[in-house]
Formats: sequence, C-alpha cells, structure tokens
Amino acid sequence: MEKLLQQAGPREPSPEEQTALAELRAEFPGWCFGLTPGRLIPWDAKRRRGVSWCGGVWAVEATTPEDLRELLDECVALDRQHAGARS
Repeated sequence: MEKLLQQAGPREPSPEEQTALAELRAEFPGWCFGLTPGRLIPWDAKRRRGVSWCGGVWAVEATTPEDLRELLDECVALDRQHAGARS
C-alpha cells in the first residue's frame, strides 16, 4: 500500500510549503499538521483529542494546503453545528 501512495522519493519541504504549514498551524491551533513531500496525498491534519472529546472529524488529508484549509473550515463549521445541537 505504501508503494501506491509514493509519487517520488521523499524530499524536504520547499519554503512555500513551510510557509503554508506555518499558516495552517496558526489558523487551526487545535490540530497537528504534517507534510510528506513525495506522497500523492502529502498534507494531513489530526485533531488533538482529550478527555473532553465528544466526537467528530479527527483526521483530514489533502493534496494541497488550500484543499486542506477548505476541509478544515468545513470541520470547524460541523463542530459549530454539532455544538449548537447539544446546547
């Protein structure tokens, strides 16, 4: 399976990718971000879950940082909707 996800050999993130990663981390502080250049789906985010975790989306993967941001925005919207339903 790992072979299918590899596009090319691993490489260091470019300066643009490092900047995008820093921006995502600043914009979504409750998430841990990863970038594995060379993979077909190199961008990922995983939510930190603790004792107060009550469910929802906890992991997201995308091919670009823009797609990842869009998916995370949708997760935030779902969280608001879910929190409103519990109130």
